[in-house]
Amino acid sequence: MPTAECDIALLPAYLKAKLPDYMLPVAWIPLPGLPRNANGKVERRALPAPGDDRRELALPYVAPRTPIEELLAGMFEELLGVERVGIHDSFFELGGHSLQGIRLMSRVGQAFSVELQIQALFDSPTVEGLALAVAERLVETADPSLVAEVLAELGQEAVASPLASCAGGVSAASPALPGISATGR
Repeated sequence: MPTAECDIALLPAYLKAKLPDYMLPVAWIPLPGLPRNANGKVERRALPAPGDDRRELALPYVAPRTPIEELLAGMFEELLGVERVGIHDSFFELGGHSLQGIRLMSRVGQAFSVELQIQALFDSPTVEGLALAVAERLVETADPSLVAEVLAELGQEAVASPLASCAGGVSAASPALPGISATGR
């Protein structure tokens, strides 16, 4: 058995290069060795439980900037039982797993009246990335006049013209952005 010291700080970067984000460990607990039972198998019940403390993430905390990011950060916090989720925090690095991801995507669908596949979470596991996916889906399915109206309310009339060619439709019950009313429909 190798006895070389392992630099635990290098493990996340090494595994990140080899594994998809959702397979990366959330907690790292250095052990002198794995506890074994009388048959030489790993005694899983004897392994220490990871702490409840949120581990230090690679990127500093950045607060949600948009209503979509605020709602998504709140969903992350509620589902994962963590406080203060920033836009660069990854669902999986915060301890989320695929079943919680399915719950999250269901809540996203209900909150924004859009349908996103679970793959969207695997492709963009951060609040910022998922907010972008939600916004793109909202624009794809929005009535062009409603998109122009919402952008005008936000003071972004210059952006409205490229989006005027969007196809699809949005019902009055599915707002383009939370907290912004769609009048004149």
